[in-house]
Amino acid sequence: MNRSASANRVISASGQEAGHQAAQASAVTPYHLALALANACDDKKACAIEALYVEPTCHYADYMIIVTSDNAVQMMAIANHVKQQAEALGYGCLGGQLDRSGQWTLLDFGDVIVHVLNPTSRQYYGLDVLWQHGEVIPDAFWRQDNGTFSAA
Repeated sequence: MNRSASANRVISASGQEAGHQAAQASAVTPYHLALALANACDDKKACAIEALYVEPTCHYADYMIIVTSDNAVQMMAIANHVKQQAEALGYGCLGGQLDRSGQWTLLDFGDVIVHVLNPTSRQYYGLDVLWQHGEVIPDAFWRQDNGTFSAA
């Protein structure tokens, strides 16, 4: 997890983090990875996409992406696409749980964690409530009409 000199990082309207230093060799920051992965979920028609900045209240990740999938096939398509997009940006999946039954899939990219849940699981586990103190990243920052994300 990346740490800046100050305890609180500020995300500006332009989408840049103040005082952010990337720990990975990749030129893509965790912020840009979070944007790209939220967009990747959107590419595969995930619903209710929430991209959250949680670093001030979470000791193991900076960003959480929480999305809903309608069925197990779509859930696997979302997970596979997210992994491909992360790998294309120089990030490997450090771990996670791929749920072929379509309940809940988790992908851990270190600074960014992606949760793909079916509607029943999302309501039951209440991740949106658990991370309600996280700062929502507006979809205008991550949504790309052409289905691609450029970190430049």
